[in-house]
Amino acid sequence: MKNLRFINYQLFKWIQKLKLLKQLQLKKNMINTESNKEGQVEANQKDNTDCQCTEKQCVEQCLCKTGGQCTCTNCKCSDCQCTEKQCVEQCQCKTGGECTCTNCKCNNNCQCTEKQCVEQCQCKTGGQCTCTNCKCSDCQCTEKQCVEQCQCKTGGQCTCTNCKCSDCQCTEKQCVEQCQCKTGGQCTCTNCKCSDCQCTEKQCVEQCQCKTGGQCTCTNCKCSDCQCTEKQCVEQCQCKTGGQCTCTNCKCSDCQCTEKQCVEQCQCKTGGQCTCTNCKCSDCQCTEKQCVEQCQCKTGGQCTCTNCKCSDCQCTEKQCVEQCQCKTGGQCTCTNCKCSDCQCTEKQCVEQCQCKTGGQCTCTNCKCSDCQCTEKQCVEQCQCKTGGQCTCTNCKCSDCQCTEKQCVEQCQCKTGGQCTCTNCKCSDCQCTEKQCVEQCQCKTGGQCTCTNCKCSDCQCTEKQCVEQCQCKTGGQCTCTNCKCSDCQCTEKQCVEQCQCKTGGQCTCTNCKCSDCQCTEKQCVEQCQCKTGGQCTCTNCKCSDCQCTEKQCVEQCQCKTGGQCTCTNCKCSDCQCTEKQCVEQCQCKTGGQCTCTNCKCSDCQCTEKQCVEQCQCKTGGQCTCTNCKCSDCQCTEKQCVEQCQCKTGGQCTCTNCKCNSNTQNNQSDSN
Repeated sequence: MKNLRFINYQLFKWIQKLKLLKQLQLKKNMINTESNKEGQVEANQKDNTDCQCTEKQCVEQCLCKTGGQCTCTNCKCSDCQCTEKQCVEQCQCKTGGECTCTNCKCNNNCQCTEKQCVEQCQCKTGGQCTCTNCKCSDCQCTEKQCVEQCQCKTGGQCTCTNCKCSDCQCTEKQCVEQCQCKTGGQCTCTNCKCSDCQCTEKQCVEQCQCKTGGQCTCTNCKCSDCQCTEKQCVEQCQCKTGGQCTCTNCKCSDCQCTEKQCVEQCQCKTGGQCTCTNCKCSDCQCTEKQCVEQCQCKTGGQCTCTNCKCSDCQCTEKQCVEQCQCKTGGQCTCTNCKCSDCQCTEKQCVEQCQCKTGGQCTCTNCKCSDCQCTEKQCVEQCQCKTGGQCTCTNCKCSDCQCTEKQCVEQCQCKTGGQCTCTNCKCSDCQCTEKQCVEQCQCKTGGQCTCTNCKCSDCQCTEKQCVEQCQCKTGGQCTCTNCKCSDCQCTEKQCVEQCQCKTGGQCTCTNCKCSDCQCTEKQCVEQCQCKTGGQCTCTNCKCSDCQCTEKQCVEQCQCKTGGQCTCTNCKCSDCQCTEKQCVEQCQCKTGGQCTCTNCKCSDCQCTEKQCVEQCQCKTGGQCTCTNCKCSDCQCTEKQCVEQCQCKTGGQCTCTNCKCNSNTQNNQSDSN
């Protein structure tokens, strides 16, 4: 009996040793495989820029989408990933096995399987992670682990050593007892995760007082968006009434000077110097004259302007050469260099980089991220701008599309035909120059008669802008088909015609004010996409108008208050019509919303409604059933009882605005 026990004991020890050796060999194989994968990925990605293989080439040569080895020597498929079959047979990273695929490209979205997460990682079941090649970037602790170990949702300390709960925030109880950031006290919680934890309304009133016009005495105030009250803006800041700002703790991030103040004090739009000490005009830039006389940032001098607002003010060629030298290959000695996208000079690109002349790049500190071929090369070799074939072997023209000839003969995407080109790179293939001139005429000042015009950025000519639009010279715009995306009406025109900044109706037929969306005469008469009618305009240029009006009315009905029955609806931002917002939603007039499929993404409750119903800005519970406040979320109780999107149940709330539930619904519809 003793001998038998001894033999069993020896067998047990021998088996344990074999298991240990097997585990060590397994880990070694995993590490070697992982390093091989990373080396292969780095080698592949080194030459792979943004030139992607065609579907046919990926199947025949790369085989990276069909589970085979890649035999394509110049494969540029940066986002080419292994197929499901390859992941299962070779990589096995989705089934819990080892990766034996030598050219696996799944370095981003290849995650451990549910089985592997449970058996090896155990990060979803509350255990330690023993998986050496775990790819679960978004692998979070389970609800059970958060309660037992992290306790970040129940008010306790976090004892989990590998907690992955990136969005795990303190509970309401913990915020009150420990953090106290919502009740006006000091934060004593050592592991507080409340990234968006802000002071309570009570604290803002008693301590910060930033909403009641007083000074802020709160030492740990988290009110990132705490702004002065209307009363304070008028009495102290006066930034909306044209006065000087005397408020020492003004938080009005979007408080801009009045038109009157900009003209009288800033004068940044009229060519004068800015004498306003508290100018908040975020888009108010120094004039050319001021940049030359004061800033000198465009002429190579030092900036002597004390309140320069030129956010995109870059060094001049002269300054970059003399001081920065970032365009000539030297070190930067300029103390106030603003060249965020400072690139190599023409000379350096020719001598060292040679990326603009077709040679190899030998520049060690080349910053030319978007270095493109030279004009000469484009004409002689690429010819992509002159209608010829491209013979340049290392062409870096990111926006270099198929030639006019190829687009006409093969792609035909610029002439209105089907695309028969197997390696077409024209992702945003637009109308040809000839078509734009003959049909669209949007670059020559004529009307557009092209039925399939794709010129999304087709703008008026300089001559037209001067003669007709005059929006850049201070005159009124008389061009009926002006497409200048950044061409805005003059101040005088906005006041007299648009009145969009003074609260009146818009009578300007071609208003281009970016924040004042007055329909054009054509949009009203033909498209009617902003008035709820059918679209009969053949060359509608409404950038955000998707799905034809007829389809939206008959099938989608998203703009007329009906259910959507269109299977390929592309109206991502389809909103209710103005008429519907007034009659049904009433969210802009202070009433309740009775529209069951309201899509008004920016439609917010009125101040009165937020105070009386939502109470989300005054610290109370939300009783508004159709609250559209983007930062006012449903209460925990409502999410549990109605939405249930946070507890794993089905959503029975008809007007749920929970982001996660909306994303799920969108995914289901797709």
